[in-house]
Amino acid sequence: MLYKKIIEIMTEIKSCGRIKREDIVPILLPLLAKYKISIKPAEVSDYKYINQEASFIVKYELVDTEDPELQSILVQVPARRI
Repeated sequence: MLYKKIIEIMTEIKSCGRIKREDIVPILLPLLAKYKISIKPAEVSDYKYINQEASFIVKYELVDTEDPELQSILVQVPARRI
C-alpha cells in the first residue's frame, strides 16, 4: 500500500508543473499528511565541508501509518548547506 501511496503523491506533484527547490517541502508535507505517511530522518552520512559549503546524504524512513505492520521504506537524499 505504501508504494501505491507514493505513486499517488508523485502524480499530484507532477500536476504542479515545474517546482523550485525551496517549494518542495511546503508542497510535499501536506501530501504526506493527506496520504498518512510519516517521514523521519534515519541517518546522515558522507558529510563533506569544502569552501564553506557542507554536503551530505540524509536517509529518511517513510512509514505508512495506516498499515498495521507500519510498512516502511528508506530513501536517501543528497543535501547541501551553504
